[in-house]
Amino acid sequence: MPAWINFKELRSKLRFEDVLRHYQIDVKKKGDRVTALCPLPGHPKRTDKERRTASLSVNLTRNIFLCFGCKASGNTLEFAARMEGFDPSDPEQFRTAALKVAEVFGLTGKLGSV
Repeated sequence: MPAWINFKELRSKLRFEDVLRHYQIDVKKKGDRVTALCPLPGHPKRTDKERRTASLSVNLTRNIFLCFGCKASGNTLEFAARMEGFDPSDPEQFRTAALKVAEVFGLTGKLGSV
C-alpha cells in the first residue's frame, strides 16, 4: 500500500459526471447543476407513502454536493467515498476510500503520488 496519497490531485481528476454515471444515479441537469434523489447510505427513508423529491444538488463546475435531506455535503471524492460505504470524516477510512475510488475510476496510473 502506498505511503502517500495526493488527495488534491485525485479530487482534480475525479469528475462528478463520471461518478454519477458509475453509480447509475438518475439526474436532472440544469446548466452546471444537477439534482437527484439522494442515493447516499444513511439517507433517511420515507415512512409515509408520499413520493420522494430530489434532495441532492450537485454543482458540476465546482465538483461539490449538498443533500438537503440527510445534510451530507462535500466534494466529489467525499461523495464517492460515501457511496463506497466509507466515512470521509474518519482519516483511515477516507484514505482507504481514496485508494479504492482511484482504482474504480482508473486513476491510479494517472496520479503521480497515489
